[in-house]
Amino acid sequence: MRKKTFLNTFRIVWQILDKKGKFDFVITFVACALRSLFILSLPQAIACITAKALGEQTLFYGIPLPDSLSFGAVIAICFGILAFLGIFATWARAHRSQLGAKVQNCYREKMLSYILTPRKNMDLKKSNGEIIFIADSSSSAVDEFLDTFMIYVFPHLVSAVLAFIYIVSINVYIALGSLVICIFVIVLSIIRSKLDKRCFIKMDIANSKVSNNINDCVNNLNFITFINSQFHELKLLKREHKAYKKEVDKRAVIWVAYWGFLHLIEYAFMGVSIYLFAEKVGLSALGINTIVLLISYLNNLFSPLNDMGHNINILVSTGYRVNRLYEFEPKENEVFDPGEDRFENKLLRKEKISKIDMRKIEIEIGTLHRENLNVSFEAGKITCIVGTSGCGKTTLLGCLLGIKEYKSGEIIINNSYKVKSLFYNSAKVFLTLQNGCIFDRSVIDNVCYPNHEPNALARKNIEKFKLENLIERTNDCQKINLEKVISGGERKRISFVRAISRLGDVYIFDEPTNDLDSENVEKVIKVMKQLKKKNIVIVISHDKRVTSISDYIFDM
Repeated sequence: MRKKTFLNTFRIVWQILDKKGKFDFVITFVACALRSLFILSLPQAIACITAKALGEQTLFYGIPLPDSLSFGAVIAICFGILAFLGIFATWARAHRSQLGAKVQNCYREKMLSYILTPRKNMDLKKSNGEIIFIADSSSSAVDEFLDTFMIYVFPHLVSAVLAFIYIVSINVYIALGSLVICIFVIVLSIIRSKLDKRCFIKMDIANSKVSNNINDCVNNLNFITFINSQFHELKLLKREHKAYKKEVDKRAVIWVAYWGFLHLIEYAFMGVSIYLFAEKVGLSALGINTIVLLISYLNNLFSPLNDMGHNINILVSTGYRVNRLYEFEPKENEVFDPGEDRFENKLLRKEKISKIDMRKIEIEIGTLHRENLNVSFEAGKITCIVGTSGCGKTTLLGCLLGIKEYKSGEIIINNSYKVKSLFYNSAKVFLTLQNGCIFDRSVIDNVCYPNHEPNALARKNIEKFKLENLIERTNDCQKINLEKVISGGERKRISFVRAISRLGDVYIFDEPTNDLDSENVEKVIKVMKQLKKKNIVIVISHDKRVTSISDYIFDM
């Protein structure tokens, strides 16, 4: 796990951008730095106009304006410069927004690529609700982080540095005092952010649990309504809210102490500085132009400090969330290894898979431990795997497909090729999973997945399993959540049609008749009988109608 630092957040942004994106990032960064001129120009204009009104020499960034200029002309020049810089600052802000959208999209793509990276037993080690919360909050945090730094923190820091240089040229002691206070306040802000971050992480954990709670409620809404457990779910939600509020209260104490101390130091120093300036004016050692600039620049120097706590808090919290990208990055020991049998699989791709032997397979995943599993699958036969719930039927097929790991054993294809799994031959294998595996897209998109248009075989199967009415009923997938409007049987029919609408060598069906009426069960059985003539058909089922047509039953 990489350390979640402020600089590492910029490293993430830089890495996920392409060449054009990196160029835009640099241009935006420079443009936002130049916004500091707009920040400093307002006190320059005020000082210039005030000096002209009092009959003193007018200076704009140290450049003397001709004495022949009228008061109105000076105002026009000053506001003309401010208008130009204001337009530039607005453009810089708009450009930063465009960059933010681009970075956000790249960030989402990177996170999804990490999530989709095959890993051992497909284990992300997080609940669905937590994954959704992290993905949403982290992608929005990228834009907020860049906005805070580029629009608020960086330009104000540049203007503060320039203001400090100007103050040094007028009074070294005040400048040194300002520097000491600035360093002290920055150190104080960092200490506060360290204490604050602990609270923030606990708040994020509470928010993740809330998100998971809501996700569970949405997925099990019918059950919750039926057993009338709404109050129980609300009670769980309130418990997480209580944990969240506890951390908010801790942060409030930290912030009150921080702000009180900060303002006490700032106002005391400003009071001393103004007194010294007033004394200089009384001795006619400084002109009104210089005094106005000094007061304004002192305020400009402390302005970032006033917002430092708030901005550092935003940068720390958003930076922490942006860095959560690495929580999904597969570690070297987690990356799924489908086996170093690419050469044999390459040869195998040219042949039809007609026989699969799984010999002395040992499975050890979590609490599941099975050993010495031996089974053969042959073309021309339907092999049915049966056994008690949790005995490892689906896991065994997962090992065959390459999405689960087995501890020892071997897989032999066509009596010739020793492979670790069928992972590299997935184009020849089609399957239906127990839960149906339905995407929140149109029925056609689900049937044809991952393609877009149905082939002739798919159209024939859509008609055979009477999916036309379902397609018509759910045609507007933008307004209808498919998962919410289809039944369990319809899920099964969609997933079954998806599997049989492609020509392959191996067909795997996990509980294909669950939730189906007798008419559709007969259709499924008829299709499996047709498929077995030239292909390997593997079924997991407890349905006697399926076991009765099986050529071999493997009891686990």
